[in-house]
Amino acid sequence: MKWFENFRFWSVRVLLLLTFLSYYLLMVLTHFDIVEAYANPLQPFKGSVYFVGTNLYAGPYPDPAALERLQRRNGIRRVVSVLNPETPFVRELVLSEAEACRRLGMEYIVLPDAETPELAGALAPSKIKTYVHGYFMTSGFSRMVRDVAARSVQ
Repeated sequence: MKWFENFRFWSVRVLLLLTFLSYYLLMVLTHFDIVEAYANPLQPFKGSVYFVGTNLYAGPYPDPAALERLQRRNGIRRVVSVLNPETPFVRELVLSEAEACRRLGMEYIVLPDAETPELAGALAPSKIKTYVHGYFMTSGFSRMVRDVAARSVQ
């Protein structure tokens, strides 16, 4: 009988504790832009920035500090994002990136559909150094960027 009373006593408290902790976890997840920069387990797999062609660089999603480094080291003045802001967690990333670009004086363009002519126009060779990114820098994404950039030259 003593064991059952102990179980009832602790199970209710543990259930309440888990309820409150899940609430805080949900709060953190809804602000993914904050968590992504500091506690992203996928960070090592995101890839690195590389030079595609005339004033065109490609890479993974940059946090505000990475945007500042891109501007300082590479002279990037325009950022083209192919992230879809309609996706719930991505919306926070896009808003955070737009604010960081505004603060740094960079032009920011969101083109979520990679097959649009606007993307080809944004990736066309120009005098403005441009950084284009998805979330990950995968081989498929880098191939798509190269193909679009090559088609925009023709």
